[in-house]
Amino acid sequence: MTHKILQNPSRVLLFSVVFLLTSCASTKEYPPGSIKVEGEMRQANVEGGCWVFKAKNGQTYELIGPDVKQLQKEGRRVEVVINPRTDLIGFCMVGKIVELIDIIKIYPELYQD
Repeated sequence: MTHKILQNPSRVLLFSVVFLLTSCASTKEYPPGSIKVEGEMRQANVEGGCWVFKAKNGQTYELIGPDVKQLQKEGRRVEVVINPRTDLIGFCMVGKIVELIDIIKIYPELYQD
């Protein structure tokens, strides 16, 4: 006796697509040492204006990477994945230098705790 799904080729195709989409769910792999943090962007009046990411735990970071400009708005709340860069020295000296690996979420402007 053949299962009903296997008797209809379109069902087999649909089942296969659904199976592939659910089994290949996006689980991003990040470089070793990467951490996920939530906080907000602040502009510091240092060296002509530098951006600081202040995490909820009070730690401050100087973000580097091509996507940092998307976050540069005073008070913007975000959740990001960062990777410490001990091989670099910051220009602004406002926090630890970290590479922005991924932007998980940019909270709406009216978001409040």
